[in-house]
Amino acid sequence: ERDPQNSGLWYGRGRIFYSLKDFDKSIESFKKVVEIDPSDPYTWYYIGYFYVNKADAMNEEFNQRDIKSASEWNAEQDKILAVYMEALPYIEKAHEMSPATFDFVETLKALTFRLRDDEGVMPKYEKYNKLYNELKSQQ
Repeated sequence: ERDPQNSGLWYGRGRIFYSLKDFDKSIESFKKVVEIDPSDPYTWYYIGYFYVNKADAMNEEFNQRDIKSASEWNAEQDKILAVYMEALPYIEKAHEMSPATFDFVETLKALTFRLRDDEGVMPKYEKYNKLYNELKSQQ
């Protein structure tokens, strides 16, 4: 409250909420960080990473449920995939800012593979998979 433009405090707040598995508040905090200072690619990456973790948690919970119908299964999967899709522009922004960062490319490869059936995502998967293999061979 006393220093609302302090990006470091928002960053710390977001990390605390992430450790508590409150992904929405983590995302909210990191969005505030990029609003204050959009220059750090890792901040963009973490927003996407938190969305991925939120979707992973939703998927884990979903897998514990007793689904009774295909329509229920499809509806829940659509919700989960929508959250994964929310991650994509943030991680792509991080990659755009720092194209040789292996973690960004590795995450984009995995994320676009998961979303490959969505319109326009398969070419992205092919692009990130190729780049991943190039970077991997340089390590």
